[in-house]
Amino acid sequence: METSGADMSTTTGAEDGNPCKRQKMVMGNKGSYVLFSCYDEPEKYVEANMEMLESFQCRLASVVNHTDPCTLPNGKQFWRAGMTRAMLISMIRSLTLGELVVSKGVAISEALATLEYEGVNIGSTAPKPSVDHPRVGVGFPKKAAGSSRDALVSLCEQIADAILQWPRLETAMECALGSVQHVRFATVQGKMPTRNGMNLSVTSDRAWIRFADRPKTDGGDTAGMSFVNKLVCSNPRWFSESVIALGVVHYRLCCKLGDPEFTRSRDEKSFKRLMQEIEADPFGSFFCVRMDICKAVCESKTRKELNKGERFYNDVRQAIIEFSRETATDSDARPTLMVQYSRAIVTFVENMMTSMPVCARIFSAACSDESGTTPERTALKKALKTRGVSVIRWTEERDAHVRPLVFPPNWREMAASSCYGPSVLLSFESLR
Repeated sequence: METSGADMSTTTGAEDGNPCKRQKMVMGNKGSYVLFSCYDEPEKYVEANMEMLESFQCRLASVVNHTDPCTLPNGKQFWRAGMTRAMLISMIRSLTLGELVVSKGVAISEALATLEYEGVNIGSTAPKPSVDHPRVGVGFPKKAAGSSRDALVSLCEQIADAILQWPRLETAMECALGSVQHVRFATVQGKMPTRNGMNLSVTSDRAWIRFADRPKTDGGDTAGMSFVNKLVCSNPRWFSESVIALGVVHYRLCCKLGDPEFTRSRDEKSFKRLMQEIEADPFGSFFCVRMDICKAVCESKTRKELNKGERFYNDVRQAIIEFSRETATDSDARPTLMVQYSRAIVTFVENMMTSMPVCARIFSAACSDESGTTPERTALKKALKTRGVSVIRWTEERDAHVRPLVFPPNWREMAASSCYGPSVLLSFESLR
């Protein structure tokens, strides 16, 4: 004999603080069952309690009630779920237990979006029946299984690629070898690249690289000055080099598009197009590494790109400073498109700096084992090894006789002693 929902709520409410959740668990044990197939594993059918689906009035119940099933030659009938098998299992488990449960391979964002699409209410304040939010704590995963590991591997691969395509690193190694080519370019410029490469702890085959901590920003409050104006006026090194790198990307994009209108335009459309180019960069937030070039020893084409980047930086900074002066005398002054564009550039650069992965923390030995090994250092070592680069050793100590290159390069301070973070000695012998 079937028990009504009201009866079950009465008989089990005293045993469980959540009568609705207990009701769902009981309903999952009886009623007719139907089969669903999933697009990623169509031949592995998933069984679902039809009474439970109908109690939530979800989309899958309507699919069964209002569409004809697919029938196999042996007479077996099933419906198409329109989701992955892992997501369907997560949904059925969540409805059965009355609490959001994510299976292996499902992210919580995907689960929430799918349940919303299915018409299942989430949260204790939602109309009943509903599914509670997942429990807090590391013991209750909120991400798809392996996503944190995948993110670490992807980050280490970006860093490894950036190191291999780092122009200043190549220049420093060539200078250590006494490259005739670099000396020739430096002679044309009338100066030697001593400060840029020859006094670094770099040989023709090996290089020390320090992973920098995030640059410190001035936390003081300046009355009547926005953070954009304050950043432009203080003009820290990370800011200027980041905007110059954006300018180089902008110039290269102009050359690629061949559109004179885009070259001159400083509006929302051109800003979004520039951001799309940055987001598509395989280096991610480390795209500035590709533009860290020793200007004294580069070719004329590269020097032109750097000059264009510097001009872009000067235009952005000048537009903001001039408008700040204008508003000081005229409070009703309205920003031009160029001023709005420049503000957007400054805001983007500041947001990028504060949201970038902090390599000094990621590769720190604070949570290492007795041998100084961490999962992050192991992942980076593997990424470098596949690219022909060997990790010789790590160090957390600061040695006055060791002057490493700083990564990311736009985070280096004016004084080498101001930059903190772990250092790694890399060997490029198999690539040289």
